[in-house]
Amino acid sequence: MFASLSLIQFIAFRWYFCMLIWTRVLWQVAKLNLNLLPSHPDRVCGLGFLSEIPLVLAPFILAHGVLLSGYLADRILYEGAKLTGGRLEIAVMAIFI
Repeated sequence: MFASLSLIQFIAFRWYFCMLIWTRVLWQVAKLNLNLLPSHPDRVCGLGFLSEIPLVLAPFILAHGVLLSGYLADRILYEGAKLTGGRLEIAVMAIFI
């Protein structure tokens, strides 16, 4: 458990750092005075690179959902908690991700 937890935390913090960098890039792109061309070959005025991001983030979102469901299942099975007791965790996950 010690090794796997450390590995999961390392990968998660690495993803968080990448997300921080990506957020900063988007923030800076939003501030630019862009000359958007409707006739650009990517058919989205030259912003086609943004359409690939959901596919890249899908494993990250899936991994967080699996970790949360495992945590909630552990509490339900071994501590006798109810699923409704995890509302806060589920809400925070939905808002954060």
